[in-house]
Amino acid sequence: MTTQMEYRRNAPEEVIDLSGAKLKGADLQGAIATVAIFKGALFQGADLRSALLTNADFSNARLLGADLRGAILTKANLRNADLTGANLIGADLVGADLQGAKFAGALIAGMGLSPGTPFPPGAIAQKIEILKREEE
Repeated sequence: MTTQMEYRRNAPEEVIDLSGAKLKGADLQGAIATVAIFKGALFQGADLRSALLTNADFSNARLLGADLRGAILTKANLRNADLTGANLIGADLVGADLQGAKFAGALIAGMGLSPGTPFPPGAIAQKIEILKREEE
């Protein structure tokens, strides 16, 4: 499946609104959606590896078991998002709003976060596997 958002590469300021969409198992690897709204969308098992999702709104989205390795989610809104079982290895969440987000069973290593608080008050982090980055 080709990335459905790929055609928007030449129109980065165009708003993509997929609020409530069911994108279960979608292949969005390398997608570029910097002005996107995914409120309440279902991304269960979706492949979002290396996707550029800066400023995207994933509030109340369900990213259960989603593959977000290397995804750029800087300044994204992940408020109350469910990332249970998601793979966030190498993801960049600097400046992201993680208030109330769920990370149970998530894989986290080399993930970029804003200095200070890795998980703000209200974020749920249970059974998270934090992997040490091997020296290159």
